[in-house]
Amino acid sequence: MPEALRHFFPAAYLAAVLLMPLLSACSNYYTVFVDSLCDEELAAQAGPYFIEPGDPTLSADDLLFREVASMLKPVFAARGYVLVDEPGAARSIARISYWENAPQTYLESDVWHEYRPVSDPAGNTRYISVEVPVLSSYTVYNANLLIEARTAGGIQIWRTEAVSSAGQPGLRGLLSRMIPALKATLGTRTAGVRVIEVSEDSKGSFETEDITDDWR
Repeated sequence: MPEALRHFFPAAYLAAVLLMPLLSACSNYYTVFVDSLCDEELAAQAGPYFIEPGDPTLSADDLLFREVASMLKPVFAARGYVLVDEPGAARSIARISYWENAPQTYLESDVWHEYRPVSDPAGNTRYISVEVPVLSSYTVYNANLLIEARTAGGIQIWRTEAVSSAGQPGLRGLLSRMIPALKATLGTRTAGVRVIEVSEDSKGSFETEDITDDWR
């Protein structure tokens, strides 16, 4: 794994991602955590950009990479970053990396109260409350996305990373729901982790809302 892929969010935020209620598993709302750093002086002079895989072992012809790059193009445009199709026409390189963490399974214990009939020797029946222990489990699937921009000379211009989770597997689906959260954050300085809620309507259109203040 490239060294860049070893950068994760602060542990507290990652734990929050894993343990938060899994809205993504039962509704059309997704919570995305975004952290971005930027050298604003370099960014003002950077571009146009050429997109390539962050993993040197991954081909630019990889179907998933091509799909992710295609989904990111409107995000680059929204941030005013110009993309070119040939590396020779670019002044900067944007490297895209994505990966999954190992699924995490959690156990939850609870107690249910049931009323059961009890008869006395005279044949009278009454109901008593009985505690019944219940054990349940759920699995969290976590997706990560990292976009890193560098000058042709290799100097880092900006790096933006995002993480989200769901109650079912599917890196491709999670990435498609994470990317809209980058329209306001890609290549910026977020001054810490931003929490973006992404909502998807019945037509597959996305809207985003910054809910960072709700998590403080």
